[in-house]
Amino acid sequence: MGKSNSKKKSKAYKKRQQNKKAIAQLSPYLKDPTNCPMVQNAREYFSGMKFKVFLDSVKGWRTISKLAVRPQLDDPCKVDIGLFKPGTHSVVVDPECIAHHPSINAAVHASIIAT
Repeated sequence: MGKSNSKKKSKAYKKRQQNKKAIAQLSPYLKDPTNCPMVQNAREYFSGMKFKVFLDSVKGWRTISKLAVRPQLDDPCKVDIGLFKPGTHSVVVDPECIAHHPSINAAVHASIIAT
């Protein structure tokens, strides 16, 4: 039984490390959405038009979010809730996502505790 627990802990540790790397990849866009390629493309597209693209706060601006939910690999009775890693269907768990409004983070936190 000891080996099984250590394997589960090892998988959980690897998952946390993968999440940290994925969050680091997303971080530049979450900290400053104006760096996002989509925003840059929009600015370029609309640059010849007679209105400005306006961006508001870079923290807590996302009030609507379609979050990904997947069963955890090491414990299928629990779930991972977060955003997809760019270009994949891998869930990046970040319960304190700076882009999300605090109410979204609170809902994610409550959902994680409930599982």
